[in-house]
Amino acid sequence: PKINDDYTIEVVNALTDTGWKTLVYDREGTVSPKRLKYVPPILSQYDIRASAIICYNERHAEVIKQSNTNGNIKADIHINGNPYGDYWFDDKIGLTDQLFQTHEKQRKILYFSFGIKNYIHHYYDDDPEFDSYSWKDMLTEIHDVFFNYFSNSNDILIYKYGHKTARDHFEGSKKLRDLNNVHTCQDNYDANQLIKESDLIIGFQTTALLEALYTDKPIIYPSWGNTHEKIKDTMIEFHHLGKTKGIHHADSRYLFDKLLKDESIVN
Repeated sequence: PKINDDYTIEVVNALTDTGWKTLVYDREGTVSPKRLKYVPPILSQYDIRASAIICYNERHAEVIKQSNTNGNIKADIHINGNPYGDYWFDDKIGLTDQLFQTHEKQRKILYFSFGIKNYIHHYYDDDPEFDSYSWKDMLTEIHDVFFNYFSNSNDILIYKYGHKTARDHFEGSKKLRDLNNVHTCQDNYDANQLIKESDLIIGFQTTALLEALYTDKPIIYPSWGNTHEKIKDTMIEFHHLGKTKGIHHADSRYLFDKLLKDESIVN
């Protein structure tokens, strides 16, 4: 469960109090700088009793530690990684059938969709500019680049929604998704399987990019515009990875278009 949901805390406490051994694998393990600042003052208001809280990484554990301001969290803290990443190290897991068939001259490009207010949630509601934050302009440009490219290309686009379709929906996507070489996927498609069979991965603030980093597939992270400039250092720092290796940060429409067309792009 998510340890920051009040009802899950109540269940965990009740199980612990009745003698059960409770190991809580908190699934909110990818912590942005903004989440690290926002969550502990809220979580510190709860008494949490568990045998152990299992965290993905040091920053994840830091959320729990900073929330324990007055001994309110009675649990051992262990760091054990993200169990979802085990997918990439299990030789028994493999593709039996390709979900989308292509010929050798076609690229299969995977895009993880998002909406105009994704990742700009209540964490920012105390910011005086909160109401102006939106990804609408950037999403419009992303979809314009996609439409122009896939209207004139044999490549296919896998347009993947997350587990909350309405949240991840962009009103301006219909024209693109109506193209014959664009395939829309709901949450019943496994993200890792789609990553494994795609040639190029494109996504924004999704943890699926971390999964894609287990592969040698090239990854494009499109992020630009006024909202990006104002809050980029409070989000998951994919733009910093673009300065080192592993992810190509498209910081403008022009660069996104250039990277998308570059068939020689590598990780």
